[in-house]
Amino acid sequence: MAPARATASDRMATRQKLIAAVSISALAVQTAGYAFQVLDPDNGGDSGAEDDSDAFGAWSNAMWTASAMLLVSGAEPLLRRGITYAVGPERYSFARIEREFGSTASCKSIFRFELVHLRLLYHELRFPPIIRTHNATATGEEAFLYMLRRLSYPATQSRLAWESGRSPAAQSELFERAITHVYEEFAHLRDNRSLECWGPHFEHFAAVIKAGGRKGPAPLNNCVGYVDGSNQKMDKPKIGQHVLYNGHKRCHVVKWQGIMLPNGIMPMPFGPCHGRNHDAHMLHLSRLPRIMRRICRRLGTVYSLYGDPAYPQSQYIAGPFRHTRLNDAEALFNVRMSSTRISNEWGFGKILNNWAYLDFRKGMKPYLNDIQKYWPVAQILTNCHTCLYGSQVTEYFNCSPPDMSDYLNNTV
Repeated sequence: MAPARATASDRMATRQKLIAAVSISALAVQTAGYAFQVLDPDNGGDSGAEDDSDAFGAWSNAMWTASAMLLVSGAEPLLRRGITYAVGPERYSFARIEREFGSTASCKSIFRFELVHLRLLYHELRFPPIIRTHNATATGEEAFLYMLRRLSYPATQSRLAWESGRSPAAQSELFERAITHVYEEFAHLRDNRSLECWGPHFEHFAAVIKAGGRKGPAPLNNCVGYVDGSNQKMDKPKIGQHVLYNGHKRCHVVKWQGIMLPNGIMPMPFGPCHGRNHDAHMLHLSRLPRIMRRICRRLGTVYSLYGDPAYPQSQYIAGPFRHTRLNDAEALFNVRMSSTRISNEWGFGKILNNWAYLDFRKGMKPYLNDIQKYWPVAQILTNCHTCLYGSQVTEYFNCSPPDMSDYLNNTV
């Protein structure tokens, strides 16, 4: 049984309430002294000012009452009875999963990968054999499995205490340590290197997109992928609300930029950006046009990424025709390219479907959780899932994904 102690926010609120109680008590003492001096006949006061005496008395009583209420409220978190959680007798391990789930669909529904692929992914992600935190010492496979379980679907830590065999405090530390390991160990999958490594495949990607999907060929000859933005909903912050508030979605969000290649891989996750900013501003911050120009100069051929009308068009960022009076050829161009651009939405949808914890807005607290790491790690895990099982995008374009080991090492 693990007792829950007063949190840091509780202790901070207690200090603030005690300071306020002392201040109000001091003010009450000063008020009572002033009333005694003014109303005392021996000191020249007006002995007949009964109304003033009643007013001073009522004001002093109100301040003493407020001071007492603040003292009781401030001391309550420190005196409350500890909440206990039933911690399970067994922790996550491959042996336990093989015994309880085997390679059935239940294993994939909870951890998003089959058992044989879980072992392979654990080896490729290079988790250390032992992970030590302030409140726990765990094996690498336990931290890896708990990370997948926590990301797959939102659940309270008290509910996972019995299932994982860990207290809520230990769960939080293991989760953050596992997320940080993937985030830092595979930094090359988060920056421009994850896109530049696909440069030798751009000619094949352009031919695949030109052939189109089920709705026929696409009109662009040099399009190698699609770029778009996604909004991740956040819990309403206490400070800086205007920075994250998105007027279009009417909620608080952070924005992420994603690129979809026809083989189902989403390289170079960029973000988080302020929810109030436009997608064009996010494109400018990511320097994606410069990266595309550098790749194309190395290849000696101009290729482009296709985006929606929100993006400024250039030699390396293409988009639909925007003027109001479109001729037949321009209208057909927009329709054909729009039918293939939906693949980017499929990529964002796969991230949120597989890792539903990211879509739980109450769990995304900008100033408490390290949210800048969650989305990139989930995107890396989604790309690994695509390497093993394919995706809707690979079926649409009939383009095979890479080997997972090649993807994780940028050796495609």
